Formats: sequence, C-alpha cells, structure tokens
Amino acid sequence: MINRQESGSAFIEQLSPVSQNLILVTEVKRRTTQARFQLAGPVSPMDLGVRELGFELRHSTYRQRAALARAITREDESTILYANDPKDTEALADAFVEGLPDPPHIDADILELIEYIRDDVHAEYPLIKCLPHRVAYHYGNMPPLVRARIEDLCKAGKLTYICCTSTLLQGVNLPARHIIIENPKRGSGKAMERRDFLNLAGRSGRLLREFHGNVWCLRPNTWEKKSYEGEPLQEITSAMDAAMEDGGFIIQRVLKEEASSGEQEYGEAALGKVYCDFIRANLDLNASMWRTETNSSTLAQTAQLVGSLAITLPDDVLDANRSVRPDRLQGLYDYLSAQVDLSVLLPLRPGVSGSNDRMSTIIQLVYDKLGNVQNNTYKFHGMLASKWIYNTPMKQIIGEHVTFLRSQGVETPTSTIIRNLFKELEEAVRFRLVKYYMAYVSILELILRQRGNLDAAGLLEPFHVYLECGASDRIALNLIALGLSRSTALYLRNRFRFADGLTPEECLSRLAILDLSAIAIPKLCIRELDELLGRA
Repeated sequence: MINRQESGSAFIEQLSPVSQNLILVTEVKRRTTQARFQLAGPVSPMDLGVRELGFELRHSTYRQRAALARAITREDESTILYANDPKDTEALADAFVEGLPDPPHIDADILELIEYIRDDVHAEYPLIKCLPHRVAYHYGNMPPLVRARIEDLCKAGKLTYICCTSTLLQGVNLPARHIIIENPKRGSGKAMERRDFLNLAGRSGRLLREFHGNVWCLRPNTWEKKSYEGEPLQEITSAMDAAMEDGGFIIQRVLKEEASSGEQEYGEAALGKVYCDFIRANLDLNASMWRTETNSSTLAQTAQLVGSLAITLPDDVLDANRSVRPDRLQGLYDYLSAQVDLSVLLPLRPGVSGSNDRMSTIIQLVYDKLGNVQNNTYKFHGMLASKWIYNTPMKQIIGEHVTFLRSQGVETPTSTIIRNLFKELEEAVRFRLVKYYMAYVSILELILRQRGNLDAAGLLEPFHVYLECGASDRIALNLIALGLSRSTALYLRNRFRFADGLTPEECLSRLAILDLSAIAIPKLCIRELDELLGRA
C-alpha cells in the first residue's frame, strides 16, 4: 500500500501493557437480588461464587445495567456501557438519572457543555439531563463539537458513566476501568464477532493509571453469539476481502436489485472497486487473490455480471466516484448528454435567485439516476440541505423541524426527533448527497468539456463541499478548513469582520489577534479556538 520494497521482519505481540479480567454475570434462579460471577479463562471459567447485588436483576435491562455500573464503579473510576444503537445509549443514560434531582455542585467544564447544548442545540436534548450526574452518551450522529467534548471530559476523569455504541470500535479512544456488555450487536442487528468483542474489551483499563480493566458480560447464556469465548488473536480482514470471500454474492445482489438496505452502500462500493480494478484494467477476476475452490463458481458469475456492464465513461470519472454504481453513473451521463440545454441543470451559487429550486431539481435527479429512488424523500432532504449550506445554526434547524412536526400532529418525543434529524443530516446530506453531487458534477464537467464549453466546466459550484461542511460562505469554509467545527466557524464569521478573499492562513492570522472577551460567543467555542491557536 505504501510502496515500501525493502524486506523486513514481522512479529506477533502476545503481551499487552493493560490486561482485561473477563467476568461473566449470570442470574440465579428465583433469587433476583443475587448473581453468579465467573472469571473467564483460557480453558473454562473459574467460579467466583454467588454474591448479593443490592439491586434486582429484573424489569428494565437499562436499569439493571445502570445499577450494575453503580455497584462496581468506585469514585475515581469510569465505566463504559456498550449499547447496540443510539436509541439504546440515550435510554441507558436516562436509566442512571431517572427520578434524581440535580446534584448541588456541577463541574464548571460540564456546565460549559450544558450551556452550549441548551443554547446551540436544543433545550430538550437529553444530554442536558444526564451531564450533571457525570453521565453521558456517545454515538456517531451527534453534533461533532458535543461528541468531541464528551471524549475530552471522559479522558479528564470528569465523566463517570459513558453509554456508547460501536463508535468505540472505530478508533474513538474512551478508556475506562470497566466495560459492561450485554448481548452485543454491531451494524444492522448482527451479533458481534469475536474480533470486535476483543477490540471493545480492550478499551477497559487505562494505560499509566492501572494494569488491568474489567469486562462485565451480563447474562452471557442469552447472547446470540458467544463472542466472549475464543482465541485471543483474531485475523483481521479488509471489508473488500469480506465482500469477496463468497465470490461476491453481494455484488450480484446489487446488480440484480436484490440487496437489502443494509447491504446497498457496501455492495455498491465493492462493485465499483471490482469494476475499476479488474474489468476496466483488463485483469481476470477469476485469477484474483479472492478465488478459492469453494467460491470459484460464484466468482466467475460475478466477473461475468460486472463484465457485461456497458460503460463508456473515462477512467478518471469512474475512479473519482468508486462508491457509486458504474452503470448508474453511465445512466446519468446518458441522460445529461441527451439534454440540448444543460444550463437549466447547472448548480447555481447559493443565494442566487432560483438556487433552491435548482438544488431540489438536481437532488431529485440524482436520487432517481444514481440511487434508484423514486419517491418524495428528495423534498425533505433538499429542504434540510438548503438550510445546512445556508449557514443556518443547528438550533434553528432543529427548532423549525420540531415545530413543523408538532404542527402536523406528530407526538414523537423531542429527543427522538432530534436523534432522527441528526441521522438524516449525517447519512443523507453529509454522506449520500455529497457522493451523489460529486458524481453529478464529474459527469456535468465531462459533458461540458466534450461540448467545448470549458469556461462553464471550470466554474461548476462545488456543492459537495458545501454539503460536507454545512456552509457556502467562503470565510466560514476557510475557518472549517482550519479545523474548527461548523458551529464555531459560523459564530466567528457572524461576530467578526473578515476581509473578502482571505485564505485559510490569513484567517488564522486574523483569529490570533481577535479579542473574544468583547463579544458574546459560547465558552465552548472559545475553548475550541484556543486549542486551535495553541493557547489552551
């Protein structure tokens, strides 16, 4: 991958600087306040006996896990409670604080985060209720500044209980003395594999603070997969190797329109890679490293199906858009090429008359041609995307969405509405629409150049950048490019005067001399700016 040709030696490290105690916690029949504890070993579990819990292992599993966490966590320790999805993290966190009054003293840094959430996210965001009790939740589709601050507070020892999803498996560093796990899942409800369990369990124990951590497996006999058992070393394979292990059935399902919603993105990316790396490169997929005696027939079928695609697009367009199906890229190209007047389909600069209608038209078109979606979801995503790129504050986006749903008689809890909105924003706008707009602009540019309209080809609006960053103002984009969150960038852009045409480096120089004490800006944003400037 990194083109290092020199030979070298490889070794497998068997020792870890922090070890884990794997403790199995099982119910005792007809004794709801007791549990049997076992220490998992390489051969068989070591019985630690039956102990009184001081609470009941019955009713809500969220309350049970919260009660177990309180029972095992000392004052100077922290505990992570693994949850299978974002909804579960919020329910777990709520189980800790249900019915409790706010403590008399709340840490200043925690208060700072609470104030930011109340003023810049929403007054009913559930974290506000949890944080005073040193409890938080953590998952991917959260406001980035809030999520990052939770990580900082956890590392600083100011949070005791973190309810977390599989973001822990994706490089997020939230070490704790204890981890509580019950029947863990990952992805679309699939039981967690052994390698992921080991990755998760490895987060228990904090290097330089203690030599071991504790992993508490609750009701292990009910787990769908006994991922707490098995070899301590697991082979890691790439996502592409996993997709092709059976010969590429997922690619076949994608091409036959039989893939499930959970398989779609993954399968399309695998299809794009196979097409670019093998079919387009005139390499034989049947002779690839993925061929085995058991999958050779399926692999040949995959090669035949992918090879039958009639694609005329140049390599650079296909390479730049590998996560989009090549046949659908071709379909978009064919459609746009047939249009006599492309000017009515060119993206308009945000703020120009008609730009929102044009964006809605383009979103409907790419959903149809690239996503094979023929329903009205483009209207909601177009509305959300327009607010996002027009620098609308997150609090306003959430508030208007909640107000609209309430006006339609929707009684869903506000916390659920907010969580679902963040999910749509991250997955539909900042991921799917970004890749679709990139593909759309690539195809438009190709056709314009083929028609000799080089000026228009070079001036196409980079909407994928606006959608990714949540801004279309040049100064705000430069501030985000420096590493600031969208929220902080918008505050600075709206509160201070920046000369037009500044580069990111010139914006940084301007930030270094700003007097932040003279203007209202959240303390959390000031903290982020100070960290950027090395003043924290």
